[in-house]
Amino acid sequence: MSFICIPTDFERDNLCYSDLMGITDDPDFIIDRNSFDNFIIMYVKQGILFHEQNNNLFEVHPGQSILVNLKIPHKYYFKPEIKSEILWIHMNGHDVQNVADRINDASPLPFMYNLPDMQDEIYECFNLYQGESADHFALSAKIYTILMRIYRLAQNENLKSQYGGEAAVFRENIQNIISKNILSKIDLQFFADSLNMSKYHFAHLFKKYYNISPMKYIMNEKIKLAKHYLIYTADKITLISDKLQFTSLSHFSNAFKKETGISPEQFRKLSWSASGSPENHIINIKKDD
Repeated sequence: MSFICIPTDFERDNLCYSDLMGITDDPDFIIDRNSFDNFIIMYVKQGILFHEQNNNLFEVHPGQSILVNLKIPHKYYFKPEIKSEILWIHMNGHDVQNVADRINDASPLPFMYNLPDMQDEIYECFNLYQGESADHFALSAKIYTILMRIYRLAQNENLKSQYGGEAAVFRENIQNIISKNILSKIDLQFFADSLNMSKYHFAHLFKKYYNISPMKYIMNEKIKLAKHYLIYTADKITLISDKLQFTSLSHFSNAFKKETGISPEQFRKLSWSASGSPENHIINIKKDD
């Protein structure tokens, strides 16, 4: 079973998009080609997926996923004697390419990984992909979120190989602090106090493990959240600015334009004109046991 959708020019230029996704359980399944202009995530529900690329053979087992660059020669398949089933999603777009490049820099593709909720994440992509009330803005956000989670895993693997377990623990602590406090005023002292270390030591570790300053990273996270509010809520821009703890509306507008190239007002107008509504419409798909 597969779902096909031709992306619009706007989606190709501005979103993380998919033109094909589905479920495969054909025992004779095989894909063998030199190039296909997409990336793919495959999650193994049962059996074994075999993938050959870069002169390596990968065996992907139940509960595992693999991110593959299809733009170079690849071959993936089932063995008929092993009952197998995968969920998969093709993805493309400027942001997909950028994040995939970062993942590849941290841990060369194809990248195998374990995310406990990956099956649910792909089913949610199915829900956002098809039908009259499909929401391709929400799908774009979901694809980007999945890729960023994979990127963090790849980074952690890379950091573990370079610095040992300290890097992974530090990054996990940072993500917990940010997720709980993104709508609060966060500064260096807040981070340092939360981790029981000096501001200097914290800033040094953050730069070492993230290759960016703490406050620049926080600003990037706030702009990502601002985009979500602008697309999926009708909140006034002044309210969004206040929620995200910007010192003034002009501070928010300038920071947003510096990051995106357009003002919050222009971003919202462009998003709503393309989607028709800030509301999120989801089709329910029953998940097999």
